[in-house]
Amino acid sequence: MAGNIERYREEIGRYLGLPPGHVTLFWKGRVALYAILEALGIATEDEVILPAFTCVVVPNAILYTGARPVYADIEPVTFHLDLAKVETHVTNRTKALLAQNTFGLAPPIDELREIARRRDLFLIEDCAHGFGGAYKGQKNGTLADASFFSTQWNKPFSTGLGGIAVTPSPEIAARLRESEARAERPTLREAANLALLLQAHKAFARPETYSMAIRTYRALSRRGLVVGSSEIEETTGTERPQAFLKTITETQARVGLRELARIDEYNYHRRSIAEIYTRALAEMGVPHPVEPTGAEHTYLKYPLFVKNRDQFIEAAAARGIAVSDWFRSPIHPVMSGWEKWQYLAGSNPIGEEKSARVVNLPTQPGVSPKYAHRVVEFLEAHRGWL
Repeated sequence: MAGNIERYREEIGRYLGLPPGHVTLFWKGRVALYAILEALGIATEDEVILPAFTCVVVPNAILYTGARPVYADIEPVTFHLDLAKVETHVTNRTKALLAQNTFGLAPPIDELREIARRRDLFLIEDCAHGFGGAYKGQKNGTLADASFFSTQWNKPFSTGLGGIAVTPSPEIAARLRESEARAERPTLREAANLALLLQAHKAFARPETYSMAIRTYRALSRRGLVVGSSEIEETTGTERPQAFLKTITETQARVGLRELARIDEYNYHRRSIAEIYTRALAEMGVPHPVEPTGAEHTYLKYPLFVKNRDQFIEAAAARGIAVSDWFRSPIHPVMSGWEKWQYLAGSNPIGEEKSARVVNLPTQPGVSPKYAHRVVEFLEAHRGWL
């Protein structure tokens, strides 16, 4: 009988319509991205174009290979790569283009694939926010040369920590399997620590306790007392952490099997909550996310742009409303010293302006329609901040 890890691999492949051998499993989503970059042969002096509205672990994975991240500005309505800007960044060193499912909003893959084809680039899809979404009827992650997903705490479905790399290419799949085969196993301490955190997550993953739980988790992980989503060196430097390339545990796979069976239910719930926000914001005349023809968004988070973010979040918390703040900078959560990640301040004005103002309204399971309407009442009462 196959163990949890192989069953999990098979179920992911079945859901995405890919052979199990085209699915590889890693400790974190960023590790899956790193494995993809290696599988594509990306190395020193190569360049990878990515949006200037992302998490620092993405450029870090690029830097760990010796390659250079090149940041392109985003489109102000969809928050995806501005296609015209992408073209201006392509050089003879460019090897790959990275599309991103920002907040679970599906990117324009057809247009990006055409740029990649014309410029002889690999296309990678960052589906960390987008498991279960689709573009023109095909699942996110199945249309690029290779794609990765994250199953960390705040992702479409969670195994605590976890990463998935997929590809339609047999050649790339073979190289990804080689990476998975030589990856280290998590230590017994890491596995046990994560198992305890998964139990705690069940108890505290509610809207009313979300903010407190996140603050506590981040404080404990900074002190090294629990397994953190990010090691401290990942947000302060660009050197690859020791034992970075790791696989997943049987516990993660067991939880993943249970959660994967509910992903369509989770995404239907998020979309229904997002509809409540969209209707209300449209009635107020406030800009809101758009869903282009053919895109099926999952709305992992619902982005909103406000005039004074810290004041807005504080006022929401006082009303018992959980509002989060992805992405606080073009390379979240880094707020200064961007040049360390080869980012030049002022180079991407739209990404920088959006990251200075964005908040995320909650959509996760546990957010009831009644709770969403409370959020709407709060927005109506603070319309002047929108």
